[in-house]
Amino acid sequence: MMVLGGGMAGIAAAWRLSEAGWRERFSSITVVERSFRLGGKGASSRGPHGRIEEHGLHVWLGHYDNAFRLIRDCYAELDRARTDPSCPIRTWRDAFIPANDLGLFDIDSSGWLPWIARFSGNTLLPGDAGSDAGGLFGPDLLVRSALLIRDFYASLRFDAAQRGTVTLAASPHPPRTPRSSPAVRALASTLLAASNQLLQLASHGAQRLAGPAGAAAVDATLAPLLARLAPLIRVDPNARRLHELVDLVRAVLGGMIADQLYDDRQAYDAINHLEFKDWLIRHRVQPTTLQSAIVRGQYDLVFSLEDGDPARPRFAAGWGLFLSAKLWLDYKGSIFWRTRAGMGDVVFAPLYQSLVARGVQFRFMTPVVELVPSRDGSSINSITVGRTIPLAPGVQQYNPLTTVKGLPCFPSEPDWRQLRVLQPGAARHSSSPPSLGAMAEVEELCYGRDFELLVLAMPPAAARRACTRLMDQRSDWRAMVDNIGSVSTHAFQLWLKPAEAALGWAHPGTTMSAFAKPFDTWASVSHVAEFEEWTETEPPRTVAYFCSTLPPEAGTGRDAGDYTHDQAIGFLRRHSSAFWPHATDPDTGDFRWDLLCGQSDALGQERFDTQYWTANTDPSDQYVQSLPGTDRFRMRPDSSGYRNLVLAGDWTDCGINAGCIEAAVVSGLQAGNALLGRSRWERVSGSLLR
Repeated sequence: MMVLGGGMAGIAAAWRLSEAGWRERFSSITVVERSFRLGGKGASSRGPHGRIEEHGLHVWLGHYDNAFRLIRDCYAELDRARTDPSCPIRTWRDAFIPANDLGLFDIDSSGWLPWIARFSGNTLLPGDAGSDAGGLFGPDLLVRSALLIRDFYASLRFDAAQRGTVTLAASPHPPRTPRSSPAVRALASTLLAASNQLLQLASHGAQRLAGPAGAAAVDATLAPLLARLAPLIRVDPNARRLHELVDLVRAVLGGMIADQLYDDRQAYDAINHLEFKDWLIRHRVQPTTLQSAIVRGQYDLVFSLEDGDPARPRFAAGWGLFLSAKLWLDYKGSIFWRTRAGMGDVVFAPLYQSLVARGVQFRFMTPVVELVPSRDGSSINSITVGRTIPLAPGVQQYNPLTTVKGLPCFPSEPDWRQLRVLQPGAARHSSSPPSLGAMAEVEELCYGRDFELLVLAMPPAAARRACTRLMDQRSDWRAMVDNIGSVSTHAFQLWLKPAEAALGWAHPGTTMSAFAKPFDTWASVSHVAEFEEWTETEPPRTVAYFCSTLPPEAGTGRDAGDYTHDQAIGFLRRHSSAFWPHATDPDTGDFRWDLLCGQSDALGQERFDTQYWTANTDPSDQYVQSLPGTDRFRMRPDSSGYRNLVLAGDWTDCGINAGCIEAAVVSGLQAGNALLGRSRWERVSGSLLR
């Protein structure tokens, strides 16, 4: 048994395949990974000062039940309290922190205005048995929407004594903090009446809510509230935000009822040829709502720009609706969960250790070059891979992990001491693994001798190189590779000496989106510095990650890295005052580069070179998109067309057809189930569209 790819989907497949009793089914399980680390798009490693260097920004959403169940099982099996008691992260609750703050950026005549929503937690935990029981659709959707509107309104009062579920803080600058006007406060009775009517509609049951009559009932329920808000939206930012939210809820609820989009996969498929915004327009959403921070943020968080073009935001309507409902209305415990350290530290290193303990083998630094099918197209006959670098004398098995402050993690380059090869020069700021000269040699792995069953956990952009013969042999493979969209991303990370409050930011731990290009999303992650080693220089008190879609003019490879470097410098000069006003020099207006941590004698903007940036242009590193009209080209994990090959990845038709950790895990589990002869959905849970 071979798993080709060590990203989240491949690891999930290996996890399912290596469960108790696996040796009775397979002679071996081997994960073949092109890099020196696991994780794919979710990988992270340790650079200078033991600092955590990520592929981009990674947060887990509160509806990721399958992903959390996998990681909870991993930590329970690893049992670090017994096997590694000195490790600072021993349980999954040590590894993940609830993060109820979600920030967005408005823009007005005075510039960018950040505001933060704090969503209350609940008593559920993602991955709990039964926590995902019940539907998210029909009457239940109305109930949760009514509560969302109430919570949002409560947040607009800025009442410090209030214990509401959402608390909005408009800006770190007191003069620019918009307070709700008396007119907005006076809406309480109208809003309460609207939400109560939604609850009453929900009590009528799904049949009473079907079709145009149900949609009209939702419109009639929310129309008075929208009418009272309309005159205020030009003078009160909070009235505008509430109007946008209620209008969006009205369009989504009414549209889902009119189109009967409950838990019927075929109904969602029927609108996936539409762009999400076009579907909203069909259901009379206001133009101002389409341009709102709420809608822009949802597009930014899923890197929705087709070919990276800022003028072409596109997302399939069916999946846009499904995932929006999951994000806002189906979270467990917290809307977001932050990792306490890097993804490589708290997700992939523990999974690697657990899989090794189970007996799974790993071949690192072994790129898949080509899959060769049989002449009759029934199976995969052989695989050509880059020949694995031989180990140094005395090394029995390559160990990819290092330890920083007692935490197992992946380094930023291979451990050359374990390899029989001279260390090459490696580009510091690239998502691709260092160039390894010995990989010019190839090796053929044959069916029957080296493998019998295969899991292909490589995205279509990478499959274009490795699966040319499959594309020539089968039209569905060519259609998949040609039509499933993916996009390059880029990111940079900063480590700063002052605390966030000293920089002027009052909301540590917040993930922000809907900001200015070319880095529209960023997160305050100062908590990770606890697990870094800043022993030779002043340690950071602020850590921030920035990311976005990479525009097409950036190019690829080193050119893209240079583009990201230069754009990051310009971004900080133009926009950092929106969130760190005290990081701007009052005399020159320039960003204060001297605030950046790192051992360097460089002055001015050259100090940025001590930080970290990455342009993710390699085909395996690109983000898989859910473009309108492309869902039909996805292949199910169990439907590759070859009897000894299954598929795993967020690019498959797995029931969550969008780029995210949960989709990768679900697809990997389905791939494992297929090879085990089990039902596709066995022990795969959630309100999934089957």
